[in-house]
Formats: sequence, C-alpha cells, structure tokens
Amino acid sequence: MVVGDIEIGTDVLVIGGGPAGYTVAVECARSEMDVTLVNNGELGGLCLHRGCIPVKTIMHALDISEECKKGAPFGVDAGNVSVKLKNVYAWKDDVIEKLESQIKCLCDRYEVQMLEGFCSFTSSNTAMVQGSRGEQRIRFKRAVIATGTRYEEIPGLPYDDKSILNQDSLIRNKDLPDEVVILGGGYGGTTIGTLAVKLGISVRIIHSGDSLFPGIDDDILCPVTKWLCENGVKIYSGDWSVEKKDDVISITINKNGNDDVIKTKKVIVATGMIGNTEKLGLENTEVKINDKGFIEVDGDFLTSDPNIYAIGDANNKPYKNASKAFREGKSLARILKGGTGFPDYQVMPLTLSSEPKISCAGMSEKQAKDAGIDILTGISCFSSNGKAVSLGKTDGFVKVIAEKGSHRILGVHIVGPAAFDIADESYLAIETGARLEDIVLTVHPHPTLCETLQGACEAALKRSDGW
Repeated sequence: MVVGDIEIGTDVLVIGGGPAGYTVAVECARSEMDVTLVNNGELGGLCLHRGCIPVKTIMHALDISEECKKGAPFGVDAGNVSVKLKNVYAWKDDVIEKLESQIKCLCDRYEVQMLEGFCSFTSSNTAMVQGSRGEQRIRFKRAVIATGTRYEEIPGLPYDDKSILNQDSLIRNKDLPDEVVILGGGYGGTTIGTLAVKLGISVRIIHSGDSLFPGIDDDILCPVTKWLCENGVKIYSGDWSVEKKDDVISITINKNGNDDVIKTKKVIVATGMIGNTEKLGLENTEVKINDKGFIEVDGDFLTSDPNIYAIGDANNKPYKNASKAFREGKSLARILKGGTGFPDYQVMPLTLSSEPKISCAGMSEKQAKDAGIDILTGISCFSSNGKAVSLGKTDGFVKVIAEKGSHRILGVHIVGPAAFDIADESYLAIETGARLEDIVLTVHPHPTLCETLQGACEAALKRSDGW
C-alpha cells in the first residue's frame, strides 16, 4: 500500500503556514476541531523568513553600529566600531529559527496535523498533497486558503538571482552587489532601498507616479526622501521600461516627453505582490480570483465556493501585512466554530522601516480633504519633546487629523526614530472612536516620546472654537 491509497479525513484543511494559516489552524484546534495544516516551504511564511522579521533584525544590528559611532556628544567613545555581516546574518537566521520553532511547538501543543508538501484541490471537498512521502488524499468539511503572495515579475525578465533580483536577495546576503537599481517605490522599494544603503550599497530608485509612496502625505514622506538623498540615493520618477542585453540592463525613464536611460548590471524588482494561488487546482472548485491572483471573498472570508475560505494576503481584501493576517485568522476561527467573526477594523497599521521610520494610522490629511471632510490638524515635533532631546533623536513629528465638528480622531501619522514604539495609542484611539479631548485629558508619563501624540492633539484642539 502506498501513502496515496490512504485518505485523511479532517474538519478543517488549512493550506499555507504563514501568519494567517497557522493562526486559524491553532485557534480551531484549541476548540477540539480536527485540523490539518499543509505547508509547502518555511513555517511562518514570508513575514518570518523574507519580510518583516529579517529586515528589522538586520536593520537593528546595523543601527547599533551607527549608534555607537554617534556616541561622542554623549561622552561615549566606542572606538573603532565595525560590522561583521557574516555574524549579523547568522543572528538573523537564529532569530528566524527560534520563532519558527515556537510556531511548531504551538501547532504540536494543540495537535494540529502537519503535512509538508504542495496541496491542490481535486474537488470542493477533496485535495491532494504531493510531498516527499508521495501523494496523500485529503477529504475536508471546510478548507482555508492562506497561501499569501509572491513577488510580481517584469514580463520577459524573470528572476534569475544573478542580475534580476527580488527583495529576498539582500535578506539572504548572497553576494551583495556594490550597486543596484530598485524598480518600484512604495513599501517594498522604500524599505529595501533603506536596507541597501545601510549595507553600504550604492542605490538608485525608479518609481512611477508623483510620489515615492502614494497614500502617505508629502510632509510625512519628506524626511525619508531627504535621508535617502543625503545618503547618496538617486531617485527617478516617470514611466519606465526595461531591456536586458547580455549582462547589461537598460532602463528607459520617460518624464514629460523626455527619455533618460540608466544602465546597470543588477536590478531589484519591487513593483508589488500578486496572489500566490497558481497550481492550487482552483479550477476544480467554484473559487474565483481576480486578475492579480487574489481570491474573491465576502465579509466572512467565504469564497464563491461554500466549502472554501481565504484569509491573509491571498484574499482580495485591502492591506497585505501580517497584522491583517493574524486578525483574519482569529476572526475566521470564530466563524468556523459557529460564532461570528470580529467586526470590521477601523484602522490597519502601516509601518515603514525607512529612515526615519514612519507609522500611519487611519486617514491621511489628503484622503480626508478629498473625502470632503472638514478637519482639524495638529503637529507636535520631537525637537520639543524632553525625552527625544535627551536621546539625541529629535528628527520628525506627530501629525493628528480629526473631524472638526466632533473632534473624533481620523488619522495619526508619525515620522521619527521611535515611530513604531509610540504608535499603539493612535491605533487604539481611532479604533475606539476617541476624540482629541480623550488623548489630551489622559495624563501621559513624563518624560516619554508618547507625549508628542498628546501635544499634537492639543495643537489641533487649539485650532477649534471653545478650547
């Protein structure tokens, strides 16, 4: 008898072991549902192995070196500080290994059945797993697709890990280039561009449109573009096309009818992500996808097939990040257990590992104005914050956007070294419908960086009548 002759029966089949997949698997298993998790690759997904965690880990190590070099004003002489990249990347690998081990332990604790291999549907209630042990048939009551996304390629120029690179290349530290051209702005281009600069790589960024990161107000983005330019990054905008001949890559940039040609030997493609839904056998189900490969779902994450759900980056809902994936995993588990999912979130975190860092919550000033909302805005600079001055980190500010009539907080945008650390209060404020007065009248500890949010809210209130 071969493995494929045995059919596994399961209550819930989860395809994909990233944040969305392992979260829904564990939450369902905790309720004594029989859960099978099929994962083709690294447990923890892109976030753990090639995204948020490794990028922030490497950057933190490089930032420690920079902090040491800047110790003189504080009376600290660190001497000749050097970075051993081999050790930095070893530390990154150790962090990933520890976190992946924790996920495995969590799945084992709640008896999630783990299968390694590639899973594809054979019908709306059956699937086939192809792994090292051969083929394994699975019959399920309900299935959850949580296969995430993959990097979009430029037509005719597939990734070759030599000259046409994706964002993984710098994270894996495989023959770091001396110089590189990054195709695309936004989250991917800005983050990987910042990392490349810190690794000592000469960088050029080419993006289409008017802004390096559409959706972020210009005043918030300005310190980031300033830092990039001050560190030797050349930023080009316009419509562009790519041609490769032998080992030379030519990028033609057209702006206002004028062409500019850039030549390089290595490019990193950061034009976006597409749904990782190919070869899932969706043609054997009723599941529908859009032109970017994302699965169409309703408010309860149900696809057009009554037995199959999709969560995380794989579905067509807005935002593609681990925060969304974790929430949707927990919400769907409640639904699969017969309950109701979480109510729609009012705000989804957007954090950018740039220099300085950016955190955005809720509406931008431009979005609020475009929506016709009468608003109040307030700004508080870190240069006037006691804690920031004592740390020598005074670049940046906090901007608050609120509805003028009700004073309800609509958006909080932070640019500065501690943007990630003080953002939590802003997300809670918007999610709970807090007003400017709620933040201003809450006593904040002193001296702390979070006082800047309080200061920004007070600045907005002072622009209103009756305060």
